[in-house]
Amino acid sequence: MVYKKFGYVFRQIREQKHIPLSDFSSIGISKTTLSRFEHAETMMNFEKVVQALQLMGIGLEEYEYLLNDYAPLNQKPF
Repeated sequence: MVYKKFGYVFRQIREQKHIPLSDFSSIGISKTTLSRFEHAETMMNFEKVVQALQLMGIGLEEYEYLLNDYAPLNQKPF
């Protein structure tokens, strides 16, 4: 699945910060939706992902960096 890594990285961040699934209900994301996203069963819309990252104190650029295996997005291959 194309979005498998999105949820996997998201879950790693959430667990490292010890944030329970229930905390995201304050921004309108149910535990079920978030769990399905983390397990690559569905994709959340972009706005919700950004809101969830903000709730965890993570910027979109940092999330992209983690998704890109800790490599800058503008890095050119040798």
